[in-house]
Amino acid sequence: MDNSRIKYIYLVVLSLIWGGTSFILIKKALGDDGTGNLVLQPLQLGAGRTIISGCILIAIGWKSFAATDRKDWKWLFISGLLGTFFSSVSFCICTDRNR
Repeated sequence: MDNSRIKYIYLVVLSLIWGGTSFILIKKALGDDGTGNLVLQPLQLGAGRTIISGCILIAIGWKSFAATDRKDWKWLFISGLLGTFFSSVSFCICTDRNR
């Protein structure tokens, strides 16, 4: 199988795993502890997901990250906030409000 087809297979498998389990795991993490209190607050869960994924991405791509110009770090940080952190926290807040 050529390289371009395998990338699309990976993309479909990742979408199925990520899209299906993300909602279920967030609902479980935001569930109550039996007393009506949330196990985790939406901000805690969103920030935790972002920190864990950031650490994994830095560990995997450290050589590329280290080779990036320092002037571009600001844009990487802004991209991370807009593309990952805010969407993750917003998704957790919306999931919590639909309980």
